Amino acid sequence: MNRKQAYKAARAEGWPAAQAWRMALVRERWSAAEARGLVRLDVEPDETFDPDDYDPECRQQAAAMAEREGAWGIVAKARCGCCGEWHTVDSVWGFVGKSWSWSGYDADVMASALSWLEEHHGSE
Repeated sequence: MNRKQAYKAARAEGWPAAQAWRMALVRERWSAAEARGLVRLDVEPDETFDPDDYDPECRQQAAAMAEREGAWGIVAKARCGCCGEWHTVDSVWGFVGKSWSWSGYDADVMASALSWLEEHHGSE
């Protein structure tokens, strides 16, 4: 996804212009690093999901949605240039269904992995 496409997608999700631009820049850098096999974003089941973590008025709906769509975490990983092993850099848990996508948290964990790459590999 290029910068313009990502910006338009973020705006369509309701993000203000400045935040949409930041997300677009992160996604553009992410796409380039991902294409080179340097980063990945894993979506994993959230085994500790608890609807009681939600506001009381949302608990019942969250529980029903999690039953239908699952509860998930997103895990940003970066590949070590020395040993080739994947390192978990950042993660966020407690998403129901695909609510993680364009949540803002996805861009945050991507940015963390990209920063890790820069720190360990220089400018990627």
